[in-house]
Amino acid sequence: MSSLGFSYGHLYVQQKRQKEKQKKMDNEKSKANENDNNKKKIHPVVIASKEESQSEIQNSSTK
Repeated sequence: MSSLGFSYGHLYVQQKRQKEKQKKMDNEKSKANENDNNKKKIHPVVIASKEESQSEIQNSSTK
């Protein structure tokens, strides 16, 4: 009977440690997400087509 109690105790401790580990990982993950949100965002650059570039050059040279 004592081995049954020991096995249960061992599982209880294992589960408790796993829950603590999961909480710690979740906290670290949420902190990492907060830090990512605070970083400066980079906006994509729109590249003009070749024809638009040439028409802009021609318009600027005629002025």
